[in-house]
Amino acid sequence: MAKEMTSLKFSSPLFLLQAFFPELRHVFSKFEIRPFPSDAIDFFMDITKTAIQNRKDNKMTRPDFLQLMINNYKGESVGDIQNGTIEEYKQRGITETEILANSLIFFLDGYDTTAAGLIFSIYRLAVHQDYQERLFQEINIEIGKDSPRYEQILKLQYLDMFFCEVMRMYPPSTRTNRKTMKSVTVNGYRIPDGVEVTVPIYAMHYDSELWPEPETFDPERFSAVNKECRSPYSYMPFGHGPRNCIGMRLANLETKMAMVRILQHFRLKPTPDTKIPIELDNTSGGILRPRNPVYVIIEHR
Repeated sequence: MAKEMTSLKFSSPLFLLQAFFPELRHVFSKFEIRPFPSDAIDFFMDITKTAIQNRKDNKMTRPDFLQLMINNYKGESVGDIQNGTIEEYKQRGITETEILANSLIFFLDGYDTTAAGLIFSIYRLAVHQDYQERLFQEINIEIGKDSPRYEQILKLQYLDMFFCEVMRMYPPSTRTNRKTMKSVTVNGYRIPDGVEVTVPIYAMHYDSELWPEPETFDPERFSAVNKECRSPYSYMPFGHGPRNCIGMRLANLETKMAMVRILQHFRLKPTPDTKIPIELDNTSGGILRPRNPVYVIIEHR
């Protein structure tokens, strides 16, 4: 069902209508017209409703994101949000629709983006044997063959540099949007209030003024010295600021943990079928994926 949900293409007529005419969202909502597969949406909504009902029936709580939302549910008779401030949301509480929608986003954002990030990482490990060997040596020194612990993952500095460069070249989301709450002037450009601004993440990550030779894969871009020389806003695979991706730390940890376990036991090499450079699918609704399967050879160390 998650695969079905993330199969939306830019070429979808409903997607294009909503992208170019955002005000049509209200019309679509009124008539229950969805650009995503209805059966998949209903599947995830039912899962969430069942989980909520089970907790209520059994009077149980858990230390997780769903529980935080349940705790902030104050009923459906809620006031309007005027300015989008935290204080307004605290007063109003969260609606059931918002709980369901946020749960759906969590399901999907943790599915395709993390898988794609790991695929791109494996591809780069296979085609850069020198970087792979350096990573293996770092893992061998810090962890050895044991199962990695959270605090050990944080110590792997070169792994972090490597993965940051993977995320620069292959950001999970190619763009992000923000809506202005009031008029603002940025670098001489006036942006009126109520305007949606698109931040072109992928284009920024390949801007030669920010990243010399942007097509070259180079983990050293993310050494402590080099990071100090750049604006932090030149690199934003998970967005930036107070509304950046809430799952950023989990995605980083998941992918790094998988890479460590792979490199502890296996060596990755390209095959005659490995596409170099990798071909990207630019039709998948803003989520960056490989266009074709990525083939590598896996050898026991």
